[in-house]
Amino acid sequence: MADLVYGGLAPKDIARKLAPEDPKRRKLIRAQARRLIRSDTDFQQRVAMRAQEEMLVGLGPTIRGLLRRSSRGRTDAAKLILEASGFHNPRVKHEHSGDIKVSIDMPRPKAVESESGEDIPDADVVEEP
Repeated sequence: MADLVYGGLAPKDIARKLAPEDPKRRKLIRAQARRLIRSDTDFQQRVAMRAQEEMLVGLGPTIRGLLRRSSRGRTDAAKLILEASGFHNPRVKHEHSGDIKVSIDMPRPKAVESESGEDIPDADVVEEP
């Protein structure tokens, strides 16, 4: 019955499938299915295990598809891949203490002189009408 519930059948459909000709038996099966779904933890675990098995089977193609999408620039897919792989956890709050000093060590460009040795005149600013 766990496979039928996992397959998406409602208790009335399960009863109809298991006892198509007997209305009394259908009523009993329907009540039993409702009780199992609602309160039987072993039954619920069997349905959950069935779902987990199916998810594991589809995990490889899902991961490959997600990787393709993230490599095309989909940031939502990239975030999910990073979180699922353990490289990033958005729930961890990163706090830094102390000063941060950034320096860029770049030489200034040298002045360019004309071939004749004269200074290059500044450009004239022309306003458009």
